[in-house]
Amino acid sequence: MKFLHVVAAVIEKNNRILLAKRPVEKHQGGLWEFPGGKLEPDETPHQALLRELKEELDIEINTSSPFLKVYHRYPDKAVFLDIYKVDDFEGEAKGLEGQRFEWVAREDLADYQFPAANEKIVSALTVPQMLSITPTDIEAQPSSKCLLEWREKILAYNIDGLLLRAPSLDDSAYITLFQTIKQFLQQQGLSAQVRLIINRVHLLDACETKNLHLSSMELKQLSTRMKNIFLSTSCHTEEEILLAEKFACNQVLLSPVLATGSHPDALSLGWDEAKTLTEKCKVPVLLLGGMKPEQILQAKDIGAFGLAGISNFF
Repeated sequence: MKFLHVVAAVIEKNNRILLAKRPVEKHQGGLWEFPGGKLEPDETPHQALLRELKEELDIEINTSSPFLKVYHRYPDKAVFLDIYKVDDFEGEAKGLEGQRFEWVAREDLADYQFPAANEKIVSALTVPQMLSITPTDIEAQPSSKCLLEWREKILAYNIDGLLLRAPSLDDSAYITLFQTIKQFLQQQGLSAQVRLIINRVHLLDACETKNLHLSSMELKQLSTRMKNIFLSTSCHTEEEILLAEKFACNQVLLSPVLATGSHPDALSLGWDEAKTLTEKCKVPVLLLGGMKPEQILQAKDIGAFGLAGISNFF
């Protein structure tokens, strides 16, 4: 079944996202979607984006950037969604084709019903795109120099997540690390930008957080999905990706894409295999292993949502 190439836009204004309702008579009619449409012959995705948003909403795009690629098969149709994030536009959005539309807060997106192909986009709006991971030798109270250097990377690379991976620390020291970094982010005015994720399920209450990362082995040991928890997991194979989907994980860290100093003996996936696994995954994927922040566009080109890393990100 050939994939139908479609462009769509995540348009945000005043912390609200524009949704349009599909006409009842169309495929997946009556559901909400991100506005866009099919490419015309010999048209680039960006050209199609500009045309569709002008025709549908009477707005002109000033700046936009690649956001996500989604491959989805319905029983009667296969679609490839090229999603852009629209950062600036001119005009007042109006439904030129008679479609209903609404500006919706991110936290209210769960109240709207979307076509299955759009669900990965909704998920991506809640996960970090650039994820720092602490080095294994991090101390419970990192030096001011260390934290200030990390702050520079947050600002330079728009880092919006941090996974506390500190296997050398006992639980008490781990909690101290969490509190130290949380306080630092608050002092720097960055607590709203950076999601802090822990990897010790038994410390969720002690850290007063709902952000958790589990290995695939730990995920297998769950009997049910924990409610109201942002759940991240590590995946290396298609089998582990299916497990992540089964437990409705919010994000997947796919690794190792390239060779790394921390795991020199690990067999790397390479860009081609990472692309194959990412396209199959129904959960937003962050690539991990030898990644550099400047590779974000290359990652998005193969369908990943973002990047994760240690030495280049922390």
